[in-house]
Amino acid sequence: MEFVIQCVDPTKFKLYKFEKIGANRETVVSETRQLSTRIVDPVTVEIAKYGDSSYRFRLKAAEPGEFGFLTDYSVFHFGVDPH
Repeated sequence: MEFVIQCVDPTKFKLYKFEKIGANRETVVSETRQLSTRIVDPVTVEIAKYGDSSYRFRLKAAEPGEFGFLTDYSVFHFGVDPH
């Protein structure tokens, strides 16, 4: 599965898997316990330059579910259906 995104800094896009909870979709991006915060690792994607102003994000073997690219305060959401 590949996505081409026009952007300046591809490291600002992190891919997370979402869980359906009722009518909402949720994911954990960090956990805090007793004054320490751990950033939860995003889903691994390969990133390569694509043309002059874009990057290609390649997701290998996506399992069925709902995913989203998080960047700042935006989410670009998509689903993967089982075959």
